[in-house]
Amino acid sequence: MKFFNKLIIKISAGGSIIIDYRIEEKEELRLLAHTKIFTYESCGEEIPAFWEEYYQNELHKKVPEYLGITQENFSARGFPFSYGIGCYADDVKEIPEGYSDSPNNIFI
Repeated sequence: MKFFNKLIIKISAGGSIIIDYRIEEKEELRLLAHTKIFTYESCGEEIPAFWEEYYQNELHKKVPEYLGITQENFSARGFPFSYGIGCYADDVKEIPEGYSDSPNNIFI
């Protein structure tokens, strides 16, 4: 007859730290964007094509293209949403034709 010691498995999770956070108020963020309407079903192909079109039409020479801007809840299937390519409005001296700095025109 053989006896074995009892098997004990201990699991511990560590690394949790207390995060010292603060809430800051920022001024309104003004964005400038060239926008187009997309649907959830086709946006995977159409948004990259929108970026290509943006460069082919040399729109990046009018407005720097470092932001892709969309509304917060664009993933609701079946609903169209606006997607824009643009920058912070303060980075451009004047608003070119076809662009908007109004959030109402960027978001549906």
